[in-house]
Amino acid sequence: MFDSFDQASLDLIIELQLQDAQNLIKGKHRAGETPDGELAAELFKLELESLASFHVDQAMSRSLAHAILTDGEAIQSLVEEEQQAVRDRELAINGEASTQGPGTTDPDTAIEDDMVKKLVALYVGEDDHSGTAAASSSKQVARPSTSTAAIEKRRCVACMTDVPYFETVRCPCTHEYCRACIADLFQSAMNDESLFPPRCCSQPIPLGLNQTFLPARLAGQYRAKELEYSTKNRTYCHRATCSTFIPTPFIRGEIATCVKCQSKTCTICKGSSHDGDCPEDVATMDLLNVAAQKGWQRCYSCRRMVDLEVGCNHISELIRRDPSFVKTA
Repeated sequence: MFDSFDQASLDLIIELQLQDAQNLIKGKHRAGETPDGELAAELFKLELESLASFHVDQAMSRSLAHAILTDGEAIQSLVEEEQQAVRDRELAINGEASTQGPGTTDPDTAIEDDMVKKLVALYVGEDDHSGTAAASSSKQVARPSTSTAAIEKRRCVACMTDVPYFETVRCPCTHEYCRACIADLFQSAMNDESLFPPRCCSQPIPLGLNQTFLPARLAGQYRAKELEYSTKNRTYCHRATCSTFIPTPFIRGEIATCVKCQSKTCTICKGSSHDGDCPEDVATMDLLNVAAQKGWQRCYSCRRMVDLEVGCNHISELIRRDPSFVKTA
């Protein structure tokens, strides 16, 4: 709602509202008995202060983005000079230059011109981009264009609605989706593993820069699902009311700790954690059967099998340094 105001007008509006909110806060009441009216005024004041900070940060971000766009060619030239210096150094040291050619970019971080154009329209504004570098940051709060006729339209292949070009996501197959439809596509892929990752024309749609067009919460949930679906032999919390996926960093040995409810789950039987060996650990059970037949004993400290070749039947921690005993895993 504030997109049509410049930074100076926004500052004035917020400052006047802050003064009104401050006048509503009288502070004449007993400790711990704040009237509802004053409590609401204090919350309103905090919200206004947060809004003021947000718009200041937004103006600064757009100012930085505008400066980068204005000086983009100079920055790229400096980057290429630095890359060339690195290649020259490798050639002098190793006798051969790097296989990476000049001006090459990591495919995962490469940005197409169409995406750059969309990002400029969303976060800088087309009018600002075409202006001079001396333009003040207060002018950069305006949205891409106030003229509806001047905005390029593109059609979403899902809902067949014409939307502004900077509100669409282009897939590798060149089909385009609006924000709502691409969000539905990603949500469906998260709910059904057979649809993961989201595809169009059988080609996966990368998250990458497309997360700009997705709600932040959805993008985070997608990253979590990506980690879950790419994990082999997954472990989920054994509690039926939880069933949360447990990532590998939260697994120690055969015990997985749920990041949500802190319950312990056995990674072998997928049930509640238990003391001793898991009954469903077939390899361990087979080893114990062989140990019983061979007369092997188990170390109470490291839980490894011990085969007595010479000496008495006494076992102690010194066994680890005694060459007369052989441990078998």
